[in-house]
Amino acid sequence: MWNKPWGYKEGFAINAGLILVGLLLQLTIGQANLDLLAFPVNVIALIIFLLGLIIMQMISKKVYLFRMMSAIQFALPSLASVSILIMVMGILPQLPSDVKVLGITGKFGFSQMLSAWYFVMSFLWLIIILGMIILKRISRFNIKKDIPFVLNHLGLFIALLSGVLGAPDLQRLKLTASIGKPEWSALNSRQKMVALPFAIVLHHFTIDEYPPRAIVNKKTGEVTSVRDPRRYASDVTVYTKSKKIINGIIEVNKPLKIEGWKIYQMGYDKNRGKWSNISIFELVRDPWLPAVYTGVIMMIAGAVSMFVFTLKRKEEHV
Repeated sequence: MWNKPWGYKEGFAINAGLILVGLLLQLTIGQANLDLLAFPVNVIALIIFLLGLIIMQMISKKVYLFRMMSAIQFALPSLASVSILIMVMGILPQLPSDVKVLGITGKFGFSQMLSAWYFVMSFLWLIIILGMIILKRISRFNIKKDIPFVLNHLGLFIALLSGVLGAPDLQRLKLTASIGKPEWSALNSRQKMVALPFAIVLHHFTIDEYPPRAIVNKKTGEVTSVRDPRRYASDVTVYTKSKKIINGIIEVNKPLKIEGWKIYQMGYDKNRGKWSNISIFELVRDPWLPAVYTGVIMMIAGAVSMFVFTLKRKEEHV
């Protein structure tokens, strides 16, 4: 082992080492605080990361480790390690990173694996390898052969990297608006007030209900009539600090979009029902989402171009 040329054994050994080091960090210093990557740190980290990849690719002929990073003997073990961790994550219930978990589950980060050191290190290694593979292929780029490959892999690289770096900038807030009262702030997941760049004024709340249905109490035999909501919506006006005034109707799954924010209808005062004088909104802002979509579109374009080039090759051989 570790005799050149390196193979799959060395590839799996590196991944096992990363997971072991990650477990030691997890047990000693706890979860990785990904919130530290919030803007502008994530942009600076992205620039340094990309420059590092380019430098490693430029000197890969002199450094054997860097050259092996673009080899399948390293790519497959890395992909397998991350895939196994993701499968474990899918089996075990996951909790938000700001929830404190006690016991062995909390100590090893099994219920918050996205911020567990062993997952972060394995995922970062996969991104590095993916980046080195892309740079290697670009360095000897051939239009007919390499466009589908580069589009697929570069799209995946952009989507994964944007998703990770953009996670600390993702905001999900809860705002409760009363009729006629402008609201300039909302609550985050830690129940802290966050100032908004706009105010929401609720004018009217409406509910459309399904026909009544009867429910029988098995113990008392009492029959009650229940009406389930079919549609509920809020008539609002949004005032921005840039002096824009936007009127709109917010429904479930039909958000109002304004200055990078999406405002969703989340709830209302269920005790008052159709006479509710409040609306509960969820405000979502994800500035890195366009980059993630760009990566996904590139992967789709790569799949389409692969299909087109395959058809052309078949036609040329006919």
